[in-house]
Amino acid sequence: MVRLIDDDSFRYALSGLNPWHETGEIGRDRVPPVERRLAQLLWRRLLGEGLRRYQVIQGPRRVGKSTVLRQTVRRLLAHGVEPRRIWWLQMDVPDVKRHNLRAVMEHVIAASGAAPERPTYVMIDEVARAEQWALWLKTFYDDSWPIEILATASSIDKLRGARMESGIGRWDEQSLLPCSFSEFIELCPLASQDTSPAGATATERFGETIETLAPAAYASRELDEARDILMLIGGWPDLLLQTRAELDAPAAAPVAPPDLVHRGDVFADNVRRAQDRLQSDVVDRVIFRDIQESADVENPARLRDLLHVLADQVTGVMSPEKISRNLGVSQPTIRRYSALLANSYLTFALPNYSENEHAVQRRGQKVYFWDTAVRNAVLSRATTPLSRAGEYGQLLENLAASTLRALGETTSSRVYYWRRGNHEVDLVYGDRNDPVAFEIAASARHSRAGLRALAESQGEFSGRCYLVAPDAELVPPAHSDDGIGSIPFNAFLIGVGAQIQLAAENHVGLPRYRPAVEFEGLG
Repeated sequence: MVRLIDDDSFRYALSGLNPWHETGEIGRDRVPPVERRLAQLLWRRLLGEGLRRYQVIQGPRRVGKSTVLRQTVRRLLAHGVEPRRIWWLQMDVPDVKRHNLRAVMEHVIAASGAAPERPTYVMIDEVARAEQWALWLKTFYDDSWPIEILATASSIDKLRGARMESGIGRWDEQSLLPCSFSEFIELCPLASQDTSPAGATATERFGETIETLAPAAYASRELDEARDILMLIGGWPDLLLQTRAELDAPAAAPVAPPDLVHRGDVFADNVRRAQDRLQSDVVDRVIFRDIQESADVENPARLRDLLHVLADQVTGVMSPEKISRNLGVSQPTIRRYSALLANSYLTFALPNYSENEHAVQRRGQKVYFWDTAVRNAVLSRATTPLSRAGEYGQLLENLAASTLRALGETTSSRVYYWRRGNHEVDLVYGDRNDPVAFEIAASARHSRAGLRALAESQGEFSGRCYLVAPDAELVPPAHSDDGIGSIPFNAFLIGVGAQIQLAAENHVGLPRYRPAVEFEGLG
């Protein structure tokens, strides 16, 4: 029989975490009005009639996981769910954490009057800080407790090497990564309707989406500026919204020439503030807190040194042997530290594409950052990449790689690079039924030899290779002289972003998202 916990401190903590039990609303000051895409999907999944599964959100620090939970609470309240049937559990609050998750959930069920036909919706923030959380979620699900769970998980369990098999069929893991380019434009709409990315329509096959991109104004100055803001500020919603608001303020109106470099100190100040916050709130906390809590790292300064090396060599093939010599750390330690950085959502690596898995594992990996602004913060770059062609090209490639890798996260498809002899292709989307390859370049005049070599040696990529460049025209492979298509860089980002959105809807289990009705009922 479920029962209440007889602990005044625990009850007081829950009262503070769930103010809507008394007021009937979450409060505008507690929830940002602008929602990310995942927040627009999960509340509908909870209220829907699809297959019952818990939802666990994973992603880097400061990306907005807790905000998605709060916005879900707001949505549920706006759609008529009784306030006492919505509960927030903060598992890093000591008065909550000292009770095991089973006892806490029994208290919630008893206090809310939950029943199978009237389940209670439980938001669990930092669920990985609860002891044996995966085992308890498995128990709740298998024993049909009258609850629906939406939780956030930090990288701690991932760093500890925890296995997630118990979640198979019981909960879905949803990735919340830094904002993509298209999501940034949705959060901060452009002033001119002529530069709207609305022409991008995703299909069930990524290759078809790329082939059918509408010829919108992908080369507009507004889109180029938005892309530069994203690369230097980063895909963190609060930083993007603040920067966009200050840049759009009357006092920040551009002067000739009308670009970010010449927009006074407003943009530079925002970049410096953003990089300081990313350094302290993301990089330092990951290295000196999260990893220290989860792994045996004797000298975290060496981990910080490795991150600096990877930032300096971004888009290049990592050589553990060379880095080992430079840092005075063994190669096994370099590989272990690299895995810790990847599991912390700071970096990721792309293997060399091959049909032979052994060859994939044996060859070197190219290293990228999930967010280019984090890379810039590590190196204290401020706005200098905008005036350095080589470094700017690295950021473009990193942005393209992280965008495509985010699609792979959602579709469970691997992303690679390809190198054979003197030929190389930057990005290979390795869906067996829908493979596509992209070479990222600063100019449409860039060599296509690598793409041609890939198409000739790997037949599945014939007619599915593209050169991506800011000044490229939108040309399908079938309409080009050599079978290699081309895509404007902004079009590539928007097309992949549309595919991510469709993949997220499919992963959550919803029909296509219709933005026109998303804010109905919020007041």
